[in-house]
Amino acid sequence: NTHINKNINFLKKLDSKHLDNLIYRFHVQYGYNEVLDVVNQIPNIKISLREDTSVDFYNLLFDSKLIINTSDYTANLQSILINIPTLWYWDKEYHTIKQDSQVYYDKLHKSGILFYDENLFLEKFNKISSNPLEWWLSKEVQDAREFFCNNFFKKSDNIEKEIYNISKYVANNEI
Repeated sequence: NTHINKNINFLKKLDSKHLDNLIYRFHVQYGYNEVLDVVNQIPNIKISLREDTSVDFYNLLFDSKLIINTSDYTANLQSILINIPTLWYWDKEYHTIKQDSQVYYDKLHKSGILFYDENLFLEKFNKISSNPLEWWLSKEVQDAREFFCNNFFKKSDNIEKEIYNISKYVANNEI
């Protein structure tokens, strides 16, 4: 799997002190022995599987000092929404961005959240890894995060009423 191999390559370039505190979480397993590939090449890495229900994903997020996402799936959105220091490292050819969303991703890229280049990603990681919160709470990063979140997430001051209205609508209509 090309995506897994790219992740293995960048993980091997991290200082081993970071690997001791890193949990590599698989989005899904495709049946190509991905877990074995990662563990064989990076023996001291901890693995988390989505299918493992004994580990709560949100506890992993809240207990993390820094989240690294290498896929454009739900986890990257969840980590940025709950405002946990997050770096995104993506292969531009693997993850395409819709034209009407590009401006939001460009802002994340410009602010140093989203990276397409491995060397620039590693440079940022090494620079912030001792205190990611200081970087994350900077005005530029928070402005980019809020710009992104305001476009992709709905906020509500009255969530209970909205859930009630949706429930009422669903109950009264065949959906």
